Amino acid sequence: MEIKVKIAIDKIYTSLINRGAVDRLTKALDDALENKNNKKDVLFARITEEMLDEINAIRVLQDKKQLTKRNIKAFSGAINNHLTKHLKEYGSTRNIAEAAFEVLMDRRTLILPGSATQGNKGTLLVNRGNRDRFADSVVLGDTESGETSLKSISPRSTSKLKNLSNLKRDLSKK
Repeated sequence: MEIKVKIAIDKIYTSLINRGAVDRLTKALDDALENKNNKKDVLFARITEEMLDEINAIRVLQDKKQLTKRNIKAFSGAINNHLTKHLKEYGSTRNIAEAAFEVLMDRRTLILPGSATQGNKGTLLVNRGNRDRFADSVVLGDTESGETSLKSISPRSTSKLKNLSNLKRDLSKK
């Protein structure tokens, strides 16, 4: 019975965090565009334990530190430098926030290793294919304080996703 109560509490807590996720990130992105220097970190969303486990399985194969927090934060540096970069492709800050949230919440999300161009900075690419030639992607990583960070959101070509899928397959064979 105690386990069922903990699971129920976790579901309620997760839904409370996720309820205003898109609005919080949209506001932070709007503030960054208006002020050119957002100084606030934003609690964005909370992922499932299953997704965290899948992410960590890939990170272990890459000899990266495992993520320990299910709460995803958008830190001010990422908001100012990375998350607003793709406004042209998405059309609005709201669309950016919605795409990021959808990638993190969709059970069909593919979890793939980060690309070589990102180096080994503890980041991980999480993708969801929803268009023919492009898919929305989110990069998650850890911070020195142990937080899980939303590093970027961007459309990725399906050819790059195929390369990352092959990398995941090769890592799994080791």
